[in-house]
Amino acid sequence: TPNAYALPGGVIHLTSGLFDTLKTKNGAAFVLGHEIGHFINRDHIRGVGRQLIFAVGASLFGFSNLTSLGAFDSLIARSFDRDQESNADRYAEKLVKQVYGHTWGGEEFFATMAKDESSFTNALSRFSSTHPLSSERLKEIQKTQIGPKLQLQVSTDHFASWTAHCR
Repeated sequence: TPNAYALPGGVIHLTSGLFDTLKTKNGAAFVLGHEIGHFINRDHIRGVGRQLIFAVGASLFGFSNLTSLGAFDSLIARSFDRDQESNADRYAEKLVKQVYGHTWGGEEFFATMAKDESSFTNALSRFSSTHPLSSERLKEIQKTQIGPKLQLQVSTDHFASWTAHCR
């Protein structure tokens, strides 16, 4: 499965499926920029802090059975998580634009993922997912792409070499 995640301690994990999906340096830069955005925005620390505040607040108001509040907390957390994902996307756009002078190629990952989303999946995901829909993220990235579409090099020797070292 194509995926990447930022782990505490500054570690970014990229799955082998991600390398099968990405074909350009710009696409890889966007994914890495997105994960770096989570570190820059301190999303890990905010998530733990939010859960701690929720648990303390619930106990102060007499909710001793935190299990019953779990679903409510989970729904609230998902909204925050989707915001964090969108903010990390904005950071990646900014980073890719600084490096390459444009954001073309940043849509590569989401274009592939959006193909797999069905309308049924969209309805369920919109409600329960920690991430915005790939199709929605794709539209947001495309808004930043100004000028004629650039023809990016696909699987250059340098990119192929880089991905081989990452596997």
